Amino acid sequence: MYLNVWRELAAEKAMIFLAGPRQSGKTTLAQMIAAEFANRLYFNWDDPEDRTRLLGNPFFFQEIERRNGSVPFVVFDEIHKYRDWKNYLKGVSDRFSKEFKFLVSASGRSPGGGKPPEVVLHSC
Repeated sequence: MYLNVWRELAAEKAMIFLAGPRQSGKTTLAQMIAAEFANRLYFNWDDPEDRTRLLGNPFFFQEIERRNGSVPFVVFDEIHKYRDWKNYLKGVSDRFSKEFKFLVSASGRSPGGGKPPEVVLHSC
Protein backbone atom coordinates (compact mmCIF):
# COMPACT_ATOMS: atom_id res chain seq x y z
CA MET A 1 0.00 0.00 0.00
CA TYR A 2 2.66 2.56 1.02
CA LEU A 3 4.76 1.81 -2.06
CA ASN A 4 1.79 2.75 -4.24
CA VAL A 5 1.29 6.00 -2.31
CA TRP A 6 5.00 6.70 -2.74
CA ARG A 7 4.80 6.18 -6.50
CA GLU A 8 1.84 8.57 -6.80
CA LEU A 9 3.49 11.31 -4.75
CA ALA A 10 6.93 10.89 -6.30
CA ALA A 11 5.59 11.10 -9.84
CA GLU A 12 5.19 14.86 -9.42
CA LYS A 13 7.34 15.79 -6.41
CA ALA A 14 11.08 15.63 -5.87
CA MET A 15 10.96 15.57 -2.05
CA ILE A 16 8.65 13.34 -0.01
CA PHE A 17 8.42 13.29 3.79
CA LEU A 18 7.89 10.01 5.65
CA ALA A 19 6.88 10.47 9.28
CA GLY A 20 5.68 8.19 12.02
CA PRO A 21 6.32 6.98 15.55
CA ARG A 22 9.57 5.27 16.48
CA GLN A 23 9.76 1.62 15.43
CA SER A 24 6.84 1.93 12.98
CA GLY A 25 8.75 0.71 9.92
CA LYS A 26 9.86 4.00 8.34
CA THR A 27 13.43 2.85 7.71
CA THR A 28 12.23 -0.45 6.28
CA LEU A 29 9.85 1.38 3.95
CA ALA A 30 12.59 3.83 2.94
CA GLN A 31 14.87 0.90 2.09
CA MET A 32 12.11 -0.77 0.06
CA ILE A 33 11.57 2.43 -1.90
CA ALA A 34 15.33 2.94 -2.38
CA ALA A 35 15.63 -0.57 -3.80
CA GLU A 36 13.64 0.62 -6.82
CA PHE A 37 16.45 3.04 -7.78
CA ALA A 38 19.72 2.04 -9.43
CA ASN A 39 21.40 5.21 -8.09
CA ARG A 40 20.68 5.56 -4.39
CA LEU A 41 22.24 6.94 -1.25
CA TYR A 42 21.12 6.42 2.34
CA PHE A 43 22.04 9.12 4.88
CA ASN A 44 21.35 8.71 8.61
CA TRP A 45 21.88 11.67 10.95
CA ASP A 46 22.43 9.20 13.82
CA ASP A 47 25.52 7.80 12.05
CA PRO A 48 28.52 9.97 13.11
CA GLU A 49 30.25 9.47 9.73
CA ASP A 50 27.14 10.55 7.81
CA ARG A 51 26.66 13.54 10.09
CA THR A 52 30.29 14.62 9.64
CA ARG A 53 29.96 14.23 5.88
CA LEU A 54 26.90 16.50 5.71
CA LEU A 55 28.42 19.14 7.98
CA GLY A 56 31.63 19.14 5.94
CA ASN A 57 29.90 19.19 2.56
CA PRO A 58 26.15 19.94 2.64
CA PHE A 59 25.75 18.74 -0.94
CA PHE A 60 27.71 15.50 -0.44
CA PHE A 61 25.02 13.54 -2.27
CA GLN A 62 26.18 15.02 -5.58
CA GLU A 63 29.14 12.64 -5.32
CA ILE A 64 26.90 9.57 -5.51
CA GLU A 65 28.43 6.79 -7.56
CA ARG A 66 26.01 6.36 -10.45
CA ARG A 67 25.34 3.00 -12.04
CA ASN A 68 23.44 4.48 -14.97
CA GLY A 69 21.87 7.72 -16.21
CA SER A 70 18.70 7.48 -14.13
CA VAL A 71 17.71 10.02 -11.47
CA PRO A 72 19.50 9.43 -8.15
CA PHE A 73 17.49 8.80 -4.99
CA VAL A 74 18.64 10.14 -1.62
CA VAL A 75 17.19 9.14 1.76
CA PHE A 76 17.68 11.59 4.63
CA ASP A 77 16.87 9.54 7.73
CA GLU A 78 16.48 11.30 11.11
CA ILE A 79 17.53 14.63 9.53
CA HIS A 80 15.06 16.44 11.80
CA LYS A 81 17.69 16.13 14.55
CA TYR A 82 19.88 18.58 12.64
CA ARG A 83 19.34 22.03 14.15
CA ASP A 84 18.83 23.79 10.81
CA TRP A 85 17.11 20.89 9.00
CA LYS A 86 14.19 22.88 7.59
CA ASN A 87 16.38 25.50 5.92
CA TYR A 88 18.80 22.83 4.76
CA LEU A 89 16.08 20.75 3.08
CA LYS A 90 14.47 23.85 1.57
CA GLY A 91 17.80 24.76 -0.02
CA VAL A 92 18.39 21.20 -1.22
CA SER A 93 14.91 21.02 -2.73
CA ASP A 94 15.18 24.41 -4.40
CA ARG A 95 18.58 23.68 -5.90
CA PHE A 96 18.39 19.96 -6.77
CA SER A 97 14.73 19.06 -7.33
CA LYS A 98 15.26 18.56 -11.07
CA GLU A 99 18.33 16.34 -10.62
CA PHE A 100 17.42 14.12 -7.63
CA LYS A 101 14.53 12.45 -5.81
CA PHE A 102 14.56 12.77 -2.02
CA LEU A 103 12.86 10.90 0.81
CA VAL A 104 13.03 12.52 4.24
CA SER A 105 12.28 10.16 7.13
CA ALA A 106 11.64 11.42 10.64
CA SER A 107 10.13 10.06 13.81
CA GLY A 108 7.85 11.81 16.23
CA ARG A 109 6.14 14.65 14.43
CA SER A 110 4.86 14.93 10.90
CA PRO A 111 5.95 17.88 8.71
CA GLY A 112 2.53 19.47 9.29
CA GLY A 113 2.89 19.24 13.07
CA GLY A 114 1.30 16.93 15.58
CA LYS A 115 2.16 13.33 16.31
CA PRO A 116 1.04 10.99 13.53
CA PRO A 117 -0.88 7.86 14.55
CA GLU A 118 0.93 5.77 11.90
CA VAL A 119 3.42 6.11 9.09
CA VAL A 120 2.55 9.09 6.90
CA LEU A 121 3.87 10.02 3.45
CA HIS A 122 3.67 13.74 2.69
CA SER A 123 4.90 15.71 -0.30
CA CYS A 124 6.19 19.27 -0.35
